[in-house]
Amino acid sequence: MFSSYYFIIFICPKKLMKKKIFLALLSFSYPLLQGCYPGWQTVKIEPSVVNQPCVLQGKMEVCKSVDSNCEIWFKKRATKVDANTISIETYDEVSFGRYYNCQPGFPPYKKLRFSKEDYTQGSNTVTGQAFLRQRGGGVVTCAGNTVIMYPNNLYFLAKRNGSPEVEINDESSFMEKSTQCDATGNFEFSNIQNGEWVIETTVGWDVPEIIRIGYYYSIHTNRQGGLMRKEITVRSNEKNRFIISNTSE
Repeated sequence: MFSSYYFIIFICPKKLMKKKIFLALLSFSYPLLQGCYPGWQTVKIEPSVVNQPCVLQGKMEVCKSVDSNCEIWFKKRATKVDANTISIETYDEVSFGRYYNCQPGFPPYKKLRFSKEDYTQGSNTVTGQAFLRQRGGGVVTCAGNTVIMYPNNLYFLAKRNGSPEVEINDESSFMEKSTQCDATGNFEFSNIQNGEWVIETTVGWDVPEIIRIGYYYSIHTNRQGGLMRKEITVRSNEKNRFIISNTSE
């Protein structure tokens, strides 16, 4: 049986009262955390909810025991405390330090690998439409833009965020789908397996703006809109049509 791994959260409530002090404390490292919470070594360690080698904020599966980007998704600074413990600086007003213990017998880093086992059933057609409604009532669609679809899991989350730690293989590349929006913003994917997926596309338009510079005027364009993303669940024998918009479905 594997032993549980743990994490501890330390809070300095008195130092959170003034914003200036809070900003100054963002660069806290291990020695200052020790002074921030005297006697923190005696704080009770609570077991985490699942049995994994390493954790980040109780759910991620990637952790390094060196001074580097321990949390690859948010690029927060990590400081090694001891052989099994990492201190990660946080950028919120909840706590300044979180500590994570790796399970004994496991390497300090667990690579994310893609497995298609969760995406073996079903051969569905997924359709949808992507658009944004402007303040004046106009509607702009994704017409002509690329639409991509990929599994919704930690592997693809890290991969889409450019993590160099993610191993790319034929099995995972096959699960990335791509199509194009038609003239009305509709799109379609075929042969999609049951499971959790993410659909992404872009909707954008240019807004002209006249800017005065001294005695002259210049016309510039401001790009509006941007990336649109929707998490979906594909099931057999269902319609599997999804609207991606800033309006209620």
